[in-house]
Amino acid sequence: VERTLTKGWKRGGLPRVRVEPPVPWDELCASNRSWHFHLQAWEPMSLVLSAHQHLGEQRYIDYCLGLALDWIEQYPSPDVDGAFAWYDMAIGLRAYRLGYLLDVVSRDASVDDESIAALAKAAVVHSEALRPDEGFRAHSHHGLYQAAGQVALARRFPELRTMAKALEQGR
Repeated sequence: VERTLTKGWKRGGLPRVRVEPPVPWDELCASNRSWHFHLQAWEPMSLVLSAHQHLGEQRYIDYCLGLALDWIEQYPSPDVDGAFAWYDMAIGLRAYRLGYLLDVVSRDASVDDESIAALAKAAVVHSEALRPDEGFRAHSHHGLYQAAGQVALARRFPELRTMAKALEQGR
């Protein structure tokens, strides 16, 4: 986690890259499809969010919030083109990370209302992006990640308008 924050994110044998806003999401890691997909799925946040859950350090949430808000600004909806930004499995993986982040920051008085509103809107957008049956990949592990992300997000925020249907569908 410390290396991710200070030196950048590393995946497998690929080079370490700095992931700090403003992130060139469409360019960073674009030399490798898998690497780019994992970036768009918010994998650089994965260990940092886990560290926050276990250690509770604010700087971990601050880092992830900055990345999330940067991503949301660049990709406010699936109508915005971006390689892997709205890819089926990336949405599912990002959904549960988004859910955790929104849950934490919505309880944090130091986080401004605009940031929380942006995350909540993104949660609804992700829920809607996972809804169409024709986009569900039941034949592969992609569908598992789509459904798991859908359920994880919907269980955290049942009060958001799309979540009851999302939870039912994901289950």
